[in-house]
Amino acid sequence: MRDYRAWHRQYDDPTSALSWRLRKVQGHLRAELDRTAGSLRVVSACSGDGRDVLGVLSARVDADRVHATLVELRPDIADDARAAASALPNVEVRTADAGESDSYFGAVPAGIVLMVGVFGNIGDSDVERTVRATPQLCAPGALVVWSRAPERGNLNDLVRRWYAEAGCTELDYAVSGGPVGEKSAIGAMRFTGAPQALPPGRTHIRALTGGGCRMSAVCIPTSGTRAAGWQTEAVSLAVRVIACLDVDGGRVVKGVNFTGLRDAGDPVELARRYDEQGADELTFLDISASPSGRQTTYDVVRRTAEQVFIPLTVGGGVRTAADVDALLRAGADKVGVNTAAIARPQLIAEIAQRFGNQVLVLSADARRVPAGGIPTPSGFEVTTHGGRQGTGIDAIDWLRRAAELGAGEILLNSMDADGFDLELIRLARAAVHVPVIASGGAGLAEHFAPAVEAGADAVLAASVFHFGELTVGAVKDSLRTAGVPVR
Repeated sequence: MRDYRAWHRQYDDPTSALSWRLRKVQGHLRAELDRTAGSLRVVSACSGDGRDVLGVLSARVDADRVHATLVELRPDIADDARAAASALPNVEVRTADAGESDSYFGAVPAGIVLMVGVFGNIGDSDVERTVRATPQLCAPGALVVWSRAPERGNLNDLVRRWYAEAGCTELDYAVSGGPVGEKSAIGAMRFTGAPQALPPGRTHIRALTGGGCRMSAVCIPTSGTRAAGWQTEAVSLAVRVIACLDVDGGRVVKGVNFTGLRDAGDPVELARRYDEQGADELTFLDISASPSGRQTTYDVVRRTAEQVFIPLTVGGGVRTAADVDALLRAGADKVGVNTAAIARPQLIAEIAQRFGNQVLVLSADARRVPAGGIPTPSGFEVTTHGGRQGTGIDAIDWLRRAAELGAGEILLNSMDADGFDLELIRLARAAVHVPVIASGGAGLAEHFAPAVEAGADAVLAASVFHFGELTVGAVKDSLRTAGVPVR
């Protein structure tokens, strides 16, 4: 186990990145205290010895108006914080798991939330879960300060986007100097979204066990269809509505199972429209997927990423980890794999190990086994070629294996149902612990809520959006009417 007391002493070296980080955090704290008046709650998760909060409060004449709660798992480090806070009666140090919701009761919603010691203790796939839990800790207008080493997977730009999606406006982002591997980055956000209730008796955010900070996962109640078999791996309580664009030669096209294609417009313009309508994410599928057309795809992704700031998944023709790298560099947030993973399942593990499973979406085109086909245990099989060619692989077994290999999400495409195939969604939800995105040619707004009840974490549609039959807003309104939480 790391010697955290020795590690904390690096703050005393004015030339270290940790000392720079401390000064930046304390600067944001001072500015927020100067800006506000009246009673103020402060929460620090994985607080360590609390020198960021305590160093500021100990020098202020108005410290009594601040009620600070420091959450630290390591008893020895928590004792150091208590000793340092002995002259500050409104500072409480809790020796507790920062991932447990009960650790924060009575301390939230807070006007300042510090996530400075968190991201260094969690894997990349769990950073998103942590960020999306922000509304459970924040009061309206709260200041949120976070840190993360910028070299760790180049994920910080995504962290900034995730905070925006969680209802935060960026105030500042800065990276320290120093050699690679020793830099630090600090982000400051203003929470302008809608606060969410902190559920009792739940784990709140998840991280790797070890060091001074143990955390679990964002959790939802385990009763009800949507939670079945999924207890501690939920990304968010809110259901995402995703717009899908099939792209061929730099244009959005639409047909039936990729045949009878007709032009539906410019992908960047459509992406901007869906962003304005409130889409939570976009998915681009390069249906030509030819080597000669890849540069066109990269250009579309770049132009979209420059103008639209919601998560973008890109799939089609992804055969290697190098393909994933190129798409991420072009501006994709996540990458979808399909046929290449069926041919070589180890590709899933290779991508997940190199980039983190939060990057990887398995796109599975499934259909009911047709008459005369080879029976499968679930009655569904995986297909290729736009659903026209069966593989004989059981669809549910394939989803289960893909999740075990490292797929972070499942995009479940029903290739033969008129709308979402609810039975298929239920089987998928029971089989995997990762989020399931339901896709399947829904034509009416009322088609979406049953898919969520069956277990979908997100719903995806394409042509009904492109040709104006439905808007993203209409789908969200229908979900709200059905009692489904949406963003």
